[in-house]
Amino acid sequence: MDGRFDPRLTSIFVYGTILGPAGQTRVRLAVDTGSTRTIIRASVLSYIGYDLTKNVTRSRMTTATGVQLVPILRILPLSALNHTTTLIVAAVELPATFDGHGLLGRDFFEGRVLTIDFVKHTITLRRPRWWAFWR
Repeated sequence: MDGRFDPRLTSIFVYGTILGPAGQTRVRLAVDTGSTRTIIRASVLSYIGYDLTKNVTRSRMTTATGVQLVPILRILPLSALNHTTTLIVAAVELPATFDGHGLLGRDFFEGRVLTIDFVKHTITLRRPRWWAFWR
């Protein structure tokens, strides 16, 4: 089992770690399959050593609060749900009312099987079985 979630909360949160140039930190991320890109709070990325003024591109992103011009950068490994990958993420300061450090978007789940069990309150992410390709 990869993780449990609290069904009383409005979002499904999982814990992970992000590695940066100055160290690593544990993060609480909401699972957001409606987001194409993973989003991490800019303050969290700065805390672990990412300079959001250098070596980043800026892109327009539509969020729940409107359209923003946000820094886009490649981060060192992000680990959650027994899966580790490098990603290009958006650095966004999320609303203070959001109780997490970011959102795990579809880019994190790409090529994996995501299972959310609302009876057992578990969430798992695994590689597809090889025989699934022969159907």
